[in-house]
Amino acid sequence: MKRSIVIAAGLAATLALVACGDDDEGGSGSANDYCTLIVSFQEKSEVVDDVLSSSDSSPADVEDAMNAVKPMVAQLQSAAPAEIKADVETMASATLRMIEIFEQYEYDFMALSTAPELAEIEELTSSAEVEAASERLNEYEETTCGIAPES
Repeated sequence: MKRSIVIAAGLAATLALVACGDDDEGGSGSANDYCTLIVSFQEKSEVVDDVLSSSDSSPADVEDAMNAVKPMVAQLQSAAPAEIKADVETMASATLRMIEIFEQYEYDFMALSTAPELAEIEELTSSAEVEAASERLNEYEETTCGIAPES
């Protein structure tokens, strides 16, 4: 079960960072729209975090949480502000790959905890590239949006 907690913690952290974006139709969004969406996505992100950090979450709960994240990721990819677009892409790619892996194991933490793809999830959540993108996104959210980082 400890490996399940590690998976959940890493995935929840990555999803929380992805749970902010812009829904403009163009290739690059405005800072104002991005910041507005960060606030609107915070509640959804908290629900996802709760599911992923609970030892009582069923595979159906995890699937629902993942399905809630997919539209947020799509919004990010389509319209992140230019200055953070590459970082959003990094986080979105990692998140979508993790969702694919969870889907492969029918959203079951126990099945995934012994899967060979566990190492890939751990790498996705702790790679230098993802950590650097995460730091830059947190800084952007704090300085541009005025949103304090979560503790």
